[in-house]
Parts: sequence; structure tokens; C-alpha cells
Amino acid sequence: MRFPSSDYDLSRILLWQEAHSLVPIETDPGLRALGLVRLTDLQAESRREKISIDFGQALSAREMETALRRIREIVRGTIRELAPAPRRFFAACTPSTCAAQSLAQRAWAAYPPTWHIDALGDDRKPGPNSVTIAVLDSGADFAHPSLSGLILASGHQPLTDHAGHGTHIASTICARPWGPPPPPTYDASHQLNFVPPGVLTDRPISLANISQPGRTFEVDWNLYMLALHEQKSNPTDILNLSIGGPASSPMEQDNLRALLGKNVLITAAAGNDARRVFYPAAYPECLSVAASTRDTANVPFAYLPWDRNNDTLNSFERQAAGRPPVDVYAPGRNIAGAEPVTALNAIRPAGFRSGTSMATAFATGAFGLRYSRLPNISNRLEDALVRIPKLDILKNGGHHLVDLAAFEFFKA
Repeated sequence: MRFPSSDYDLSRILLWQEAHSLVPIETDPGLRALGLVRLTDLQAESRREKISIDFGQALSAREMETALRRIREIVRGTIRELAPAPRRFFAACTPSTCAAQSLAQRAWAAYPPTWHIDALGDDRKPGPNSVTIAVLDSGADFAHPSLSGLILASGHQPLTDHAGHGTHIASTICARPWGPPPPPTYDASHQLNFVPPGVLTDRPISLANISQPGRTFEVDWNLYMLALHEQKSNPTDILNLSIGGPASSPMEQDNLRALLGKNVLITAAAGNDARRVFYPAAYPECLSVAASTRDTANVPFAYLPWDRNNDTLNSFERQAAGRPPVDVYAPGRNIAGAEPVTALNAIRPAGFRSGTSMATAFATGAFGLRYSRLPNISNRLEDALVRIPKLDILKNGGHHLVDLAAFEFFKA
């Protein structure tokens, strides 16, 4: 199949074209017969260059080819992209309940709740310069006691976080410590009741909910594109994208290229797949982030699916995976953080999650720290990214931290 449903949303077609009237598309009987519901302007501009053509249901392979052929016949201008929307997911992470259960099977000392924060050592003190960070994710529980006053809402829908992913990501970047300190030992009866401080601790971040309504762990493409467009209008210093999928999109890359041109550092999760780096992390405009463990004797697990019932990764299997290089890697195994407050966890709204999503948030916070210390850092960003050497994490498995000094543009 040309467009597998695992990689593409077959209910939505993207059209990136030179400006012209869209009436023929909106009124075409053939497209209407296929279930065309609406056209969404993803650029929020009168020229309507980037369009989402939404159908009421997923099209079959034959229907998709028919729709694409008909649109190609209607559009007379230059077409830059015409394809189903790539699917984007909040990069695979372990649900906090499962991670906590697996944690009970080994010594608490192996992954204490603050291991990733402690790894920063004395490098945690922010500087005097302001730094702005934006996160596009599944929303966040802005009323969580560790996040109260630290989340600035943006985007086109409420921040309600049904997945819990965005809340955890936000707390990794900017949470205040909440709850009593954890005990020195752990057993099955103990539940995490402590949210570690975020890397930046008390610097507010802007967060937009781009989750797909009715699909808890999937990104809504239209909300995602509109959020990127808003970023271009009001760029931040850093943009955190803990999302990913196997298919690329010229429309997506064009938006990210424009943000890089505005000196936005874009951190993106490499994904937890042994075969490839997911998009958008695979674009050269993004800083791809892999995940690592606390044990510096092990190679980071970024490209191997993590089996929560088997916490030991075979190094020979890692080498056989032939993983592509990434830009940087950061702590991503058993990261403690905030979870949305519910009636069931009101006393302990916290948990562990693992994956490149968490590593990306850690890297975002670490880069934010560096931004706060050095003036005029962003105006050297674009040239510097070109010079960043890709890291072969098989050869550099003895390190598990974001090495800020390794990046030329972070040097004073």
C-alpha cells in the first residue's frame, strides 16, 4: 500500500500549493461523494497556501488514489505537497502505573526519583537572562501543585490532558518540587508521592494542546500546523516536540525551517524504534534527542522498543539494530514527574515514564539553563546547528548526559 494507515491519517489530505480559489475543491461532486467535510486553512492567511482537506472517515487505498488524482486535476497552480497527513504520536512512553510496577521489581536505589536531576550536578543554577520555551503536546494539568503558575496556555483548545504525557513533559522542564521526599528504600506498597524539580525549576513555559480528539496519544495535524504557525508569529527561544512518526511532510519541514530561521532551537524526540529516527527529529532543522539510562556501562536504549517486563537490554541486540546517529541524548529511563490529578491519585499525582519524550524534555531544560547564562546566544544558532556532529551513541554509550560544552554555540 502506498500510504499505510499505520503511517498516515487516511481521513485527511494535505495540499500545499500556490494560491488560487478553493471553490472547485469544496464543491467537487466526486470529492463530496468520498465524504469531504471541510477545508482547513493551516496557514491562517488569505493566500491559503497550506490546506487540510478533511473527510468524514478514513478512505480506502482506491478512494485515496481517486481523491488525490481528482485534486491534482482541479488544482492548476504549482503543487508542493499532495498526500495524506502523516501520523504523529506523542513519542512512545511507558504508562506511569506500569513503570512503577516494574520499578518495584528491583532496588529503589537503581533509579531514585531524582537521578536525572542529580546528574546535572552543580550545573543547575539558571543565569540572569530570560529564556522562553514552548511545548506542543497533549495538554497539561496546569492546576497540579508542582506546575501551578508555570504553564501559560496557548493554542486552540483547552489544556486538559487526557494522556498525561504533556503534564509529565512540562514537569520535567519546569516543575517545583512537591510532596514529601521519597524514602531511601522502595517496596511494592510504596507509591511515588514526590515530584522532582524540573530542570529550569520555576521558569514558566508556553504549552499548546495538539492532541487528537478521541485519540488520546495521537497528534491532531491541523492543531499541530496551526501551533507551528503561531510559533512563527511569536517565536520562543526553544520549542519542545516530544512527538514523532515514520512519515515526513514538506509542509511540516517548511514550518520548522522557518522557525529555525527565526533562531528557534527545536528539540525533537528521536523515537523508540530500532530501525530509524522518527520525524520531525529526522529533519536537519531539529535537534534529535535519544534517551539513555542511569547506568553508564549500558548503551542508551533510544532505538529499541522497551519491554517494561524485561528491563535488561542486550548490547549485542543494540549493535545488530544498526541505529542511525542522533544529535544528543539525555536521561530517559524511569523519569519521575507529575501526572494529571484525578480522584484516584489525588494524594500522589506523580509517576514514572520512559522514552525519548522524557529525554527531549530534559534536553530542553538543560539547553534553557545554558540560554539563561549566555547573552545573544540565539543569533549564532542556525550556523552552529550545521556544525553539530552527529553522535554515534553506540560508540559513545559511556556517557548519558547532555554535554553542553560539546556544542560550539554554547561556548562563551
